[in-house]
Order: sequence, then structure tokens, then C-alpha cells
Amino acid sequence: PPSSGGANAVAAAGCVDLNTASEEELQTLDGVGTKIAARIVAWRDGAGPIQTAAQLTGVPGIGSTLAERISTGTCQ
Repeated sequence: PPSSGGANAVAAAGCVDLNTASEEELQTLDGVGTKIAARIVAWRDGAGPIQTAAQLTGVPGIGSTLAERISTGTCQ
């Protein structure tokens, strides 16, 4: 049976949409814990839509190496 909740952000392809994912869904990405997930949500609320995972380097605590790790699980 389909799961209930925030399944909209996790597409059928198994990727996470950085623009719609909840903090819990963001935590399924490699290297993302509770603090980084909260920062991503706060940052996108202020900065607007995320086109590529590389933009995450604008989030405090995310450098290019972590942004690259995160990108492997995203739809961006």
C-alpha cells in the first residue's frame, strides 16, 4: 500500500525534491541530519526555489563536498 504523509517530495524515481521536501525527507539524503535539514528548509524559504544541489553551498554548514554528496539523492 502507498505510504501516507509527505510522499509528494520523494518522487517515484526515489529522489528527493529539494524544493518540497520536509525536514524528515531531507534527512534521508547522504550527510543530512536534523540541523542541516532545518537549515536547508530555512534557506530555501528565504532564497527561493533550488535549481541545483550546488546552490546548497549557500546554506550555512554545507560546503561543496557535502553539496555533492547530497546531490546524488536529489531530483535537481
